Amino acid sequence: MTFEEFKSTVMDSATISDGLKFAKPTWWRGRFLFPVCIIGMDNADSIVKIPQWYKLESGAITRVNSIIDNVLGSNANMTDLILPPSIERFTPQMLSACNKLKRMTFPKSVTCVPEKTFRDCIALEDVYYEGSREEWDRIDIVHRKDVAIVDHFRLGLLCNVDNVRYPIYGNEPLFNARIHFDCDLGGSGSIGELGVYLNGKPLSLK
Repeated sequence: MTFEEFKSTVMDSATISDGLKFAKPTWWRGRFLFPVCIIGMDNADSIVKIPQWYKLESGAITRVNSIIDNVLGSNANMTDLILPPSIERFTPQMLSACNKLKRMTFPKSVTCVPEKTFRDCIALEDVYYEGSREEWDRIDIVHRKDVAIVDHFRLGLLCNVDNVRYPIYGNEPLFNARIHFDCDLGGSGSIGELGVYLNGKPLSLK
């Protein structure tokens, strides 16, 4: 599916998903509000849309920048995942067990894909990347590890040191998927036009 088709048939009609649980926001010196992460999800919809913003009861607003391990895997029906541009990092096994996931957006602010992030994503077909091909090539997708093998010690010196490269399984689906570049994930606009989640319910700030 092209990005234009995905945008018109999935992104534009999707609403912020229900059942998301957020970590308690943290203030720095009472003036700066750190971004929050999603720590749980009670949702069985086939389309999951993550909000870009989170609003506190006080009215303060902060970004949603990450999702902890195994949260998304709790939804066995998910086929489409819409991540906002505010997501800055993926966690290991973030998409573990998402074996029906076919399409997802990928923010360009993510610069590393830890080991086993895409484990079991056997149905993944299309990844809609916000950045360019050059930016994609700079992403550190963990799929191998170099290990120094030392045979023995002699007189306090290391001897017979060999470097062995081992494969790290779990991100193969990302290499097998079609990557679409320069996809507009909708990071512009007023806050009222973006997804915000408050007290377990989607919220409009208009």
